[in-house]
Amino acid sequence: IVLYSTTDGTLLHVFEGPTDVEWARFHPKGGTVLLVGSIADGTIWMYHTPSKQCLQVFVGHEGGVTDGVFTMDGKSIVSCGQDGTVRVWAPKKGVCKHVFRLMDVNGSG
Repeated sequence: IVLYSTTDGTLLHVFEGPTDVEWARFHPKGGTVLLVGSIADGTIWMYHTPSKQCLQVFVGHEGGVTDGVFTMDGKSIVSCGQDGTVRVWAPKKGVCKHVFRLMDVNGSG
């Protein structure tokens, strides 16, 4: 994961993590926490950009993570995956708080 300056395009840092990032989002309060999702291994990584440290790796999706976002208050993360689930995560603890299983086309779920 390569982070560049939005003002002049200079390289800020190269973070260790997944090489197959599907999406990236910044925390809504301050923009110093970066969230990225992996399409290959189903993980979500959370980084603190000023300290250049990985804060959490969220594991639980049984397929690629296709999208994710912090809630507006920044206290939860919501992700969706190829496994047909939407998951709600606790960022500070790194645990999944709830799993919503989406129904398939046949109505089972």
